[in-house]
Amino acid sequence: MPRERDRSRRLLGAGLGPAHRRLLAGALAVDDWRRRSPAFQEPKLSQALALVDRLRPVAGRLGASVASIAVAPALAVPGVTGAIVGARRPTQVDDWLAAGDLQLGDEDLAEIERAIQETGAGTEKAPQPPGVSR
Repeated sequence: MPRERDRSRRLLGAGLGPAHRRLLAGALAVDDWRRRSPAFQEPKLSQALALVDRLRPVAGRLGASVASIAVAPALAVPGVTGAIVGARRPTQVDDWLAAGDLQLGDEDLAEIERAIQETGAGTEKAPQPPGVSR
């Protein structure tokens, strides 16, 4: 169980948590707080984008969105029954919904983990909007 938790923590820490939902969609509004966050500046921005690109083949094989692939490893941890994700509009929820039904095999999880390691994506602390402390 610790191995699965570590893997899901690395993926969410790799910049694919709720604060990165627009990054997964490929767009950040001009006034979006993330444009000023160090987690969305170089080199971390390119690392996170490279990770998104590396997750696309996994998503394609499984017929899922990249957003679902980003959430699914957390849900694959035994005993985890949910994941906190975010959306500003109801239509964005559709990208996450399939994560609960995805069955990631060992090869999928290993590929995701390799992608994290090889892109260098990751941070110990998830990015926060201004005025939010953790």
